[in-house]
Amino acid sequence: MTNQDLYKVAEKRAKAKLGFYIHATVYVFVTVFQVGIHSFTTPDEMWSIFPALGWGVGVTAHYLGVFVFADWQIKEFLIEDEMVRLKQMQEDVRER
Repeated sequence: MTNQDLYKVAEKRAKAKLGFYIHATVYVFVTVFQVGIHSFTTPDEMWSIFPALGWGVGVTAHYLGVFVFADWQIKEFLIEDEMVRLKQMQEDVRER
């Protein structure tokens, strides 16, 4: 892989991570705000848990996509790396 290829992959991953961090931060602030509204308006009803859980599923899916399954996108680069290694092995065999 060239430096330019590595830069593109790194840039893509950095943007994905930044997007998740922004998403998670907004989720926390909005959830805290909703709990605050909930505690002042209807403290005996637990309505604020439902949007927090629903949005939490989305934040969790975003996390999984960015941090857990992100390496699956590098499959093409791994294939390219293996091809380079196999070609080198072929050249080594020919030299013998």
